[in-house]
Amino acid sequence: MPNCLRLFIFLLLGNWLASGATLMQSPDPAYDCSNGLGRITLNWSGATGPVQVRMLTPTGPGLTGFDLQTGSATTGDWVSDGMIFFLVNPTGGVEAALVAHVQCGGSPRDSYFPLEVGNVWVFRANSRVVTSTYVTWTVTGSEQIGARTYMRIRVEPFGDSLLLRGDGQGRIYRYTNSTEILYFDPNTPGSTFGSVVTAVGVLPDTITQTGQGFLIPHTVYARGFGIVHQDTTLLAGSSGGFSDSLDLVEARLAGGVRLSVAAPALSVAVENAVVDVNGKKATNCAIPCYYAACGLGTPVDPPGTYKPCMQSRARIFGAAPGSQVVVELRDATDRVLFHSNPLGADGDERVQYVQLPLYDKSNQPLPPALYKVVARLLNGAEEVGTASYSIQVK
Repeated sequence: MPNCLRLFIFLLLGNWLASGATLMQSPDPAYDCSNGLGRITLNWSGATGPVQVRMLTPTGPGLTGFDLQTGSATTGDWVSDGMIFFLVNPTGGVEAALVAHVQCGGSPRDSYFPLEVGNVWVFRANSRVVTSTYVTWTVTGSEQIGARTYMRIRVEPFGDSLLLRGDGQGRIYRYTNSTEILYFDPNTPGSTFGSVVTAVGVLPDTITQTGQGFLIPHTVYARGFGIVHQDTTLLAGSSGGFSDSLDLVEARLAGGVRLSVAAPALSVAVENAVVDVNGKKATNCAIPCYYAACGLGTPVDPPGTYKPCMQSRARIFGAAPGSQVVVELRDATDRVLFHSNPLGADGDERVQYVQLPLYDKSNQPLPPALYKVVARLLNGAEEVGTASYSIQVK
């Protein structure tokens, strides 16, 4: 259930609550599911007297009879995400309420392998046949197989998929060849804990495990990030040795967690790729006269003036201190028609907006043609990067 909907429900529940009692669930969220439904334990405390837990509405089915001010009750495998529970006193007053959180197949964000839709990992991959290519893992959704729910991970550029599910203890299971196998267990004997230096920085809480078999994987997991390194050794006599490896270079995870290799980057975007100035569909940036003395020292445009313009933006990542960005509008011959003032570009990430005039010095709209918006990243007098985007003026 989206967080905004949960907040809305809690605001509604606030009109019912009659005491300072609390009603909590564990685990929160519930990851272990059967047929897409979870099992939770409800814990309450601070009630004014005997209370019972009711489901769906304050007068809905009772999960418990009347019990002490502090207690707990466990459901069966029938709780859906967003299901509401109420702690009700003998007069019908609601003393506490809970919106259940169930994330079938997922795993905690602070686990060694967080599984949540939208999570993305980018690895630098090496093998016996390919050196330094890139592989992306993306959690695209969930899939129900029998009674179990698995998170589907798309592996690009190969088009393969992994089916993984987590549990509340941080274990990860993989479904492969019609069988579920244990993929990762933080309590595996022989695991080593510590920190590791990676391409994305020093990660302080890691666990390293070495597998067994014909292909021996050596894998490093970081809490809150998942796999950060893996290399596999082939046991095959003279042809044995290194088989393949993965090294994390970028992670974009739920909750705003982001890791990436430090590297400057520049991109440019525009409001529209096709701009209709003849039909006067573009924004008018003419300066009108709104007050009596506006013509005194302030350039204004006569009524009816049409000076089309459009928004552009330059996005800069990891630029060196003191760097600046300028945005230009150029014609098909690369002649500069507009040049913005230098704008700050240093820091981890900066976005600079520039309004581009689509008219000439005589305040006439530019003639229909193909034009180009160019962002230039400058470090002092040196140009260290450019990005461009073509637009069609009609």
